[in-house]
Amino acid sequence: MIDLTSELAVAAFFATHYYDRVVKQYLPMKEGVGRIRVFHDIMDPELKAPLQPIGMQPFARPERQDGYGFWIPESEDFAEYSFYIEFIQNAAVNLRLKTAMMDGADYFFPNEQISQMALIIKNTSAITSMAIKAMLADIEAGHSYINPSVTRDDINQVIKEHNTFVVDAPVICPEAMPQEINAFMDERRLVVKPAYKKRK
Repeated sequence: MIDLTSELAVAAFFATHYYDRVVKQYLPMKEGVGRIRVFHDIMDPELKAPLQPIGMQPFARPERQDGYGFWIPESEDFAEYSFYIEFIQNAAVNLRLKTAMMDGADYFFPNEQISQMALIIKNTSAITSMAIKAMLADIEAGHSYINPSVTRDDINQVIKEHNTFVVDAPVICPEAMPQEINAFMDERRLVVKPAYKKRK
């Protein structure tokens, strides 16, 4: 799925900036050629292509950035559905655009609760048995995004190699926890009941 926007200013921002993972912020391009792709039928009320507003979901950011989701088969190229506009990057203009966008940074780039939960999951040494069951169910259903297909034994081997343990508990965002539980929670760990720990 490709994420698109119906707001030109948002498209212009992402076409003139890159994300620096070291400083963890968007930095303006200082030179080179920029490109904005335009979906052919974005304004067509009789739209037949698989373009849908993202709508109600756990993230606020797509709605605030006027996001759309475009489903496209892996064998196809988005160029077939769009045309593009190219421009010369201008450091001064790009900096002005960054300033304008960052003035509303909390709005356009909200600190999503679900993103905080994803960070906790990424930094923990635990995985929930619910997640394993869901993955195996997806594989059995033939979902193509899991490639190559894996078995429960494969998953157990990865768990063992990465010093991970399985827990029988849902993952809960700290902000959603009762205060008395949250007070005893290390931000790097999950409050969970281990199902089994890695065998040495």
